Amino acid sequence: MARLIARVKTTPLDAGSTKRTLKEVLKRIPIEPSGERPDVVNLEHWFYPNTARQLQCLQEAIMKVRTPAVLDFLMVCFSVCVRKVSLADPRLSVPVRLRLGQYPKKHPLREKSDSHLRRLRRVRVDEIFSRIAQANIARMERLQTAISRTGLAEILCSDARKLRHEYSLNGSRNKPLADESVQLIITSPPYPGAQKYIRSCSLSLGWLQLCPAADLRAYKACIIGREEFTNAERSRVPKTNIAEAAKLLAVIQSRSPIRAAIAATYLDDMRIAIREMYRVLKPGGHAVMVAANNRVSGLEFCTVDYLRDIAEECGFHLTACFIDAIRSRGLMTKRNHTANVITREWVLILSKGGVPEWGR
Repeated sequence: MARLIARVKTTPLDAGSTKRTLKEVLKRIPIEPSGERPDVVNLEHWFYPNTARQLQCLQEAIMKVRTPAVLDFLMVCFSVCVRKVSLADPRLSVPVRLRLGQYPKKHPLREKSDSHLRRLRRVRVDEIFSRIAQANIARMERLQTAISRTGLAEILCSDARKLRHEYSLNGSRNKPLADESVQLIITSPPYPGAQKYIRSCSLSLGWLQLCPAADLRAYKACIIGREEFTNAERSRVPKTNIAEAAKLLAVIQSRSPIRAAIAATYLDDMRIAIREMYRVLKPGGHAVMVAANNRVSGLEFCTVDYLRDIAEECGFHLTACFIDAIRSRGLMTKRNHTANVITREWVLILSKGGVPEWGR
């Protein structure tokens, strides 16, 4: 999903041609769907039946587009539409169903919620989709101007722990990024057990046919910062090779084996990712990492210090460090009761020794 969005945001399209394709799609939306029921997790819970039917009809019309770049563009617009016409609370990134009476009477959010639910009963999916697509076509026109000055982007891989080309120039798959081939890395890695990343995009993953509902659990087990573990995994907390982290994890283990497994596995995964970053970075190149501390089982977990220790262990040098206050809470939902609200982030500027290219 992230790679699809990144590809669309960096691929210029002709606005006139895309507008014509959009009109054709809207004209050929069938009255009734012809395909099978979409494999979307808890479909009836998140969509009124009439809305789901309209979405399926719209999707069938979009899938007939033959130009791959335009098809990708319209599918991203469709993904945005899916969320807007769902019964998920629009104020939260993680799907939480809106309910009548969720807020007390005279509460301003109750009025908005009730009004929103009433609108969804009679929503025109094609109109919502059209507005989204037209707004994004206007953005695409601005991208066209920017691309002429900066060049094109290439979307490379799917896992920060194994940096690879999906397709190399000669057509072979899974070719590793070359050693010392990247000048700059900018990344904001996840926090340990802080955000339900797969659940946040589960509706789009289903509607875009990127992940069957039955496979969502397997995807959750693959991400950095995962929080679901088997009983066997809980009993085998990985060694972090960080003295301070090991002491803290021993205390966390006594309070909550699952939280200890989450935190230790996170650091283990991040060591692999940072080692990969160091491998592909050129001598004199830089990695910019945005991270924050949080609490695990009521104890302060110094994520920033631990990541810095791992980076220095891998060969990086800390060039600079900045602190930034977090003002937007769009991703925040109710977290574990022993966690906390993250109020600020650290920006670590790491270098790989050598002389930077701009200094030669």
